[in-house]
Amino acid sequence: WEHVPPATFRVVHVLLGHSKPCSHIAWSRDSKQLLTASNDYTVRLWAPPSHEQVRVFAKHADAVTSVGWLHDCRRFVSAGFDRCIYLWHIDGSQLHRWEFHSRVQDMGIMHDGARMLVVDSDKSLRVIDTSSLRELSALPEGDAVTSICASQLRDEVLVSIAQQIGSAQRGPVIRLWDVAARRVTQRFSGHSQGRFVVRCCFGGPLEEFVFSGSEDAQVYVWHRHHGSLLHVLPGHSSTVNSVCWAGEKLQQSSSHSAWLISASDDHSLRVWGSSSMLASASCEGDVIEADAQQVEGPSNPDTEAELPHESASSSAVAVDNGLEG
Repeated sequence: WEHVPPATFRVVHVLLGHSKPCSHIAWSRDSKQLLTASNDYTVRLWAPPSHEQVRVFAKHADAVTSVGWLHDCRRFVSAGFDRCIYLWHIDGSQLHRWEFHSRVQDMGIMHDGARMLVVDSDKSLRVIDTSSLRELSALPEGDAVTSICASQLRDEVLVSIAQQIGSAQRGPVIRLWDVAARRVTQRFSGHSQGRFVVRCCFGGPLEEFVFSGSEDAQVYVWHRHHGSLLHVLPGHSSTVNSVCWAGEKLQQSSSHSAWLISASDDHSLRVWGSSSMLASASCEGDVIEADAQQVEGPSNPDTEAELPHESASSSAVAVDNGLEG
């Protein structure tokens, strides 16, 4: 997709090659290369704007769950249900392989590129040094983790925990871990997660906000430091399974090109304007219901939906992703 100001999105390329659904994608830090992981056991490397794949990496023996770039944009890691993580060079060579006792659910690269966080099925949050290739002391997370998101600015990681029947935990929670201090510094709750993987992310200027999808078809926004719920954004009609902040995180103020993007099982993407969302950070503790008008992607993908509340003037554009079934 390409953004055409002020609020139009058009398909630039359809990347064909995988034989089964993609599970994860990752842009290199210089935004020149794209990795796609798939349930077809492969990782594919692309170099947009070309729609031709550069290389196929096919060592995994089961679905590939996640991919992540190291800082040199020449090496990356891929994790899968085959209980393995591979370290690759973009020339196709395998540099290392880690093997685990259970399948790898998710993986993330820390902001310094020197450590990799690994989520497996053993309720552990492993830490691996990407230079020495040795495993460090794991973070003492006691619940089953469904997904993680590593900060691009700090020694922090968001850890998503689904609601568990029979557990002392009353509902789903996102925990903010300080990796260096090895402790939880904040918790975010209010969203819904019990059956599916629902991803979260950092966003906003200096990553001052935490965003998450939810099984109640809404997007949730919290203040990272205070933990207060700032916004609940409706608009989707089914589970919101992933969110992504597309914008500069190092600036003190937001720019017009900074968006929150949400993906849902309703087969659409929604692009949310961020100006009022960021401005309302001072409204700690307030839950602002953003009643977005429904915008149908197939019939009118370029229409901006204005929110009726003056206190929450975020806008959303619905984009149909072309999926069926």
